[in-house]
Amino acid sequence: MHKEKLYFECLYHRFWEQFKKHFNLYKATRLIDNKNRPGEFVKISKARYTLEKDYDYRSLIMAIMQVLEPIKIARGTKLYSELDEFTEILYVMKGVYEVGYSVNNNETYVMMKDKGTIGDYNLTFH
Repeated sequence: MHKEKLYFECLYHRFWEQFKKHFNLYKATRLIDNKNRPGEFVKISKARYTLEKDYDYRSLIMAIMQVLEPIKIARGTKLYSELDEFTEILYVMKGVYEVGYSVNNNETYVMMKDKGTIGDYNLTFH
């Protein structure tokens, strides 16, 4: 428990507060027949796993915390090009960055600020 306290309250407190919604996992829901509409189902539970009550969830989050690698990226650095392969998720704690795309050699960018993620969609769905 001391190791967990060190990670969640000291080392990665700001990270956890900013990005904990990205790690929400919901417990399996049980479906039952809807008595008012035959053939439809009703969800019974919307309960989330919590660090306090769920040992396996806490162990998973601790394993993730232990492999985080804080980095500082120099201004003007191009992280990825359009067809690059994503092999990691970047959690932006502080700073400004641009996300864009290219069509017929015309590049379009949108400026983003703080509390963002880069690469999470690509790693999740591919």
